[in-house]
Amino acid sequence: MSEQITPVDDDKPPIAGSWKRLYTFVLLLHLVIIIALYIFTKIHS
Repeated sequence: MSEQITPVDDDKPPIAGSWKRLYTFVLLLHLVIIIALYIFTKIHS
């Protein structure tokens, strides 16, 4: 009864291949959205 359970590393993101790439993509997307909204606000105010 000395079965050892080894953890399985199934913690992969569904897209982009790695968590670092996924977080980078999300941060860049947020930056683009913020800049786009800033420009939109300046044009239409």
